[in-house]
Amino acid sequence: MENNREFLFTIAIVSYNHSKYLLRNLSACKEQTFEDYEIVFLDNCSTDNSVEIASDFFRQNPNIPVTIVDVEKNLGAGPGRVAAAHSSNGKYIIFVDSDDFLEPDALFNYAESINETDYDAVYAYKKEVDENYNIVLRPTIKNPHSSKWMNITLQGACFKTEIFRRASGNIDNMFFEDLYLSLLFSKASGPAVWIDKVTYNYRINHTSRSSVSVMGVPGRIPAAFVELIELLVGFESGLADEDMMIYRYTLLRVYYSCIFNCRTLSLRAKFEHYRMLNHSFNEFYPGYLKRMELSFDQHYHLSFKNKIRLSFKLEKIDSVLGRHPAMYCLLIAYHTADKIGLYNKPLR
Repeated sequence: MENNREFLFTIAIVSYNHSKYLLRNLSACKEQTFEDYEIVFLDNCSTDNSVEIASDFFRQNPNIPVTIVDVEKNLGAGPGRVAAAHSSNGKYIIFVDSDDFLEPDALFNYAESINETDYDAVYAYKKEVDENYNIVLRPTIKNPHSSKWMNITLQGACFKTEIFRRASGNIDNMFFEDLYLSLLFSKASGPAVWIDKVTYNYRINHTSRSSVSVMGVPGRIPAAFVELIELLVGFESGLADEDMMIYRYTLLRVYYSCIFNCRTLSLRAKFEHYRMLNHSFNEFYPGYLKRMELSFDQHYHLSFKNKIRLSFKLEKIDSVLGRHPAMYCLLIAYHTADKIGLYNKPLR
């Protein structure tokens, strides 16, 4: 099943064993208020009935243009997304994980920005929901971000398809592949815009590749971190002055993302991973605290699912990064909050 006509948008869905959530995902595509789009659907050899659910949905909705990408083996999330992009007939591509779903006006909001300026990407915000679609975390949007380097994910954004294809190349199956792909795109792309809209619903998933026990393999997260830092350090030359500060902030966000993705590990393992990550960061950026020279006027938040909230000015972040006891205290608080069930509870 293929399309030959061109569309403004492609909604790319790479599915794997999410039959419980897939119908909600597809129904949200059908409910879009903007109609110039197609769906590219790739099932990564699911062992549940995802293929049957998708087939039934497309058969019952023949007015939705769809391309089915057949694969003979599980490609992994990253290569699967690249394969979907190469089957796209859309000028822009939007990646939606098969257990997540779009807001009804997502495409309309993207199109509104694209019609004003031919941006290479449009970035928006996302809500976090639990498996029953209760809102766990709602973003607070006061002023939209101004730099494409603030984006470190594929969710909640639309990308020019041709640039994404060119930038992604032949990516291997890896941890944090969405972060890696988004950074490759930022390097290859030109003007982008952030909009003050929520376009995406992200389901909290404790069985994702970034949270399952395989991440506990000694050194696996630090190894993924090294891959990301090697990529980022190679980007530094040639950045515009207005992007440099955000880019350096992104380095720290990647650092913290790797630390806090140790969430399924024991406290001892969290400490060990932190030491390895800190060592790797210092190898690439000796004296990085002094070199960063970070200074922001606004506050940023570390939010533990709206139950524990730590607010700080980024210029003060060295009080955590530079002092091991402070970081250990933060890890203990994080570990304790997870164990007593403060995460993933609906907002009241």
